[in-house]
Amino acid sequence: MSVTCAYAKEDAELIHLLNLDIESLANIETTIGSKRLEKTAESPGIISVITRDDIERYGGNDLFDVIRRLPNLDIQHAPLMPSGLGANIRGQLPSGAPNHVLTLLDGRPVRESQVGGWDQAFYRSFPLESVERIEMIRGPGSVLYGTNAFAGVLNIITKKADGWGNQEKYASVGYGSFNTKMSEASYRSYNAEHDFSINGAVKYYDSGGWDYALIDRASVYDSQRLARDAVGGYVNGKYKNFSFIGFRGQTNVKNQGLFALWPFGEHRQQREFVDFGYKQPLGSGWNADVHITYNGFENLATDGSVVADKNNFHDILYEASISGPIFDNGNLIAGFTYDHRSGVLEVGENRFDEALEGYYLQADYKPLHWLKLIGGVQFNRPENLEVAKISPRAGAIVNFTPKIGAKLLYGEAFRAPTGAETRLDIPGIVGDPNLTSETVATTEMQLFYNADHYSSALTVYRSLVKNTIDTGPNPNAPPAITYLNKGKLEYSGIEFEGKAFIMDDFEVQGSITYQKGKDTIADITDVSTAPHLMVKVGGSYKSDDGYTISVFNQYVADTVKYNAAIAPSQKLNPAVGKTNMLTANVSVDINKAFNLPSSVPETTFTLYGDNLLDEDINLSGLPSLGLNTIPSYGGRAIYGRFSVKF
Repeated sequence: MSVTCAYAKEDAELIHLLNLDIESLANIETTIGSKRLEKTAESPGIISVITRDDIERYGGNDLFDVIRRLPNLDIQHAPLMPSGLGANIRGQLPSGAPNHVLTLLDGRPVRESQVGGWDQAFYRSFPLESVERIEMIRGPGSVLYGTNAFAGVLNIITKKADGWGNQEKYASVGYGSFNTKMSEASYRSYNAEHDFSINGAVKYYDSGGWDYALIDRASVYDSQRLARDAVGGYVNGKYKNFSFIGFRGQTNVKNQGLFALWPFGEHRQQREFVDFGYKQPLGSGWNADVHITYNGFENLATDGSVVADKNNFHDILYEASISGPIFDNGNLIAGFTYDHRSGVLEVGENRFDEALEGYYLQADYKPLHWLKLIGGVQFNRPENLEVAKISPRAGAIVNFTPKIGAKLLYGEAFRAPTGAETRLDIPGIVGDPNLTSETVATTEMQLFYNADHYSSALTVYRSLVKNTIDTGPNPNAPPAITYLNKGKLEYSGIEFEGKAFIMDDFEVQGSITYQKGKDTIADITDVSTAPHLMVKVGGSYKSDDGYTISVFNQYVADTVKYNAAIAPSQKLNPAVGKTNMLTANVSVDINKAFNLPSSVPETTFTLYGDNLLDEDINLSGLPSLGLNTIPSYGGRAIYGRFSVKF
């Protein structure tokens, strides 16, 4: 018995799907830990993977719907700022700005320097059908990836045309709740004679939105439909040793603005990403890689209702590296980066222009067949002559038996101040050009067990954060606020995750995580808007005649950040409570279900349900907003989709 899942094998740059026996599921290969293909159990990091099979089983309308099923990851959805939402790993998001998680696209950073994590346009508009798998590291990743790889890293791996044959085409259309219309199309082609491949996809999404109702900080009650639309296009190509990746996405969203006051505003967020790469074999398994990566970002208040009405940022990353085997049982990668970050906050024409220069080295070695040692370091110096940030990594991976192993890891990371944090100057909030980088040091240990039909892992961790960048009272212009470096934060937690095949056609997967944070100087015990306890459990049945039925539930316990700091008179909205986000996905492979001939294009009908229990889901507020909670998700929603592949 076998299942179809995403398994990557790299041989002369060929990456394609294979059918794996269940006993091999825990050994899916990933690239996120060392920038090369290696088994997840042997990679230097606490790593989870969402395979293509997982995406198809459990469904979703966009990348956010998919990644919220990952362990100890919470999607922070607050329609207040243009960011709209972001990923929060291990609760390490004290300021509310989604800039502690770095997103990669095929290993290249998708990073903007205004705030550092306004990725809504990317996650909402990226064509989901083009995603092969999603890799996640929980914990620091700055040794290889630099700034923002703080609490974790998400790597979106796309499908490649290599090895697929001549060509493949895909198209889908769908409709659902809130007058939602959506469509995708893709094309892949490979020419073996000329060693040329291309893969492209487009996405369109338009929704009338759910009803958002709130008593704002001025005690005004109102409601508004959270209408939004998204359009995006993606392409990757390869010709011999050259590679190209391109993406452009845009979202138009309704939001309440930075200061949480009615009426609503309308914002457009645009992301552009381009990467040119060249890989040169050097012999004896060694390779040299060169990349030029561009990230463009624009925020625009299309109705003029937001004070910071237009911002443009442009980041260019130059990177060169060499990698290859050392001794008989080791590997090494060494590289250089130069990241030029520039932009304009158009209110007051505040310009941001800085560079980060970095050098990194990572090596692993197996002195014994059951022991792997890892070490690495990155030196990164901002252009403003701040003392260089040194981010080390060290660890050991032990395989006690072929099925049982352990990881003991230590790593550090940093996050450089962004353009808004250093240059913002609007009524009520200003930046500070003298900010220093945040740093985090994390110690973690994982025990894992992989049997033929079952895999599981138990992780404990502790993180210490220094120089946290957050907002606070502006001593030069009270009662305004400013960005500043605060004290020390301490996070700790425990994570359990597992996956099992109970019968030939039935699987279960899930995670139970608990995290807590503390400000050790201010003696505040809740320093995150993320819930302490999350239980995520899913089950899926996949029949041989083309029917798949899957359910997934995310249970979260109370989130109590800053409640003590909010005056009773400001606690006007419903309190945060225990909630269940239940989703379901039913798909029918029409060709298999009706035994159609092979000449008929593959046709699938999918029905996806979100928040099926119709729960009120709120996000804990912030003292500076004067709100105790903010509505975070809409009610029950059902979406249908037809797709054709030929």
